[in-house]
Amino acid sequence: MPEVQVYNPSSIEIMPMPTWISGGPDSWPSPFVYPKDREETYSFIGSTVTAETNKTETADSLIRKIEQVISDPEMYDQDEERPEISVVQGVQRIIKSARRFLGDHRFPGGAIVRPFDGALRITWITESADVRLSYSKNESNRYIFHEQIVGGRSQNPELVSDVTPSSLAKWLEWLDSQ
Repeated sequence: MPEVQVYNPSSIEIMPMPTWISGGPDSWPSPFVYPKDREETYSFIGSTVTAETNKTETADSLIRKIEQVISDPEMYDQDEERPEISVVQGVQRIIKSARRFLGDHRFPGGAIVRPFDGALRITWITESADVRLSYSKNESNRYIFHEQIVGGRSQNPELVSDVTPSSLAKWLEWLDSQ
């Protein structure tokens, strides 16, 4: 008879609510952990990914990735709000239009797409910087976040409220130059 593993809720580590939540964007930590000994591997909210430097993807492949992620029930916590169709369409419009502003009409490879409380987040990571597009149904909660990474630490983080195709392309070109 095969061994059955029993779920043990006491083995889950409950962490206290971070004090930075009420401090505003300037006090928010990066959601990434940058290991100093292996700069090509990053931890992103429980997932480990490898930065795909020197690789690119098309707008169409990025949109397919978005569609796959939002339709995967494993991407959501129980009772978590899913992105509305207007959010998905808004992100798709930005992606399709941003390619016109990119030098080679291609996006950096290895984008991490995550739904989060009704919003969509797309993060591009290199060894020395990252850019994140966060798009929600509430226009005031939309932003592009970017930061440099020096010695495994966030440097010069900034939230940009100009969530347009040209702004996204500008910050992706910046990411490519880092």
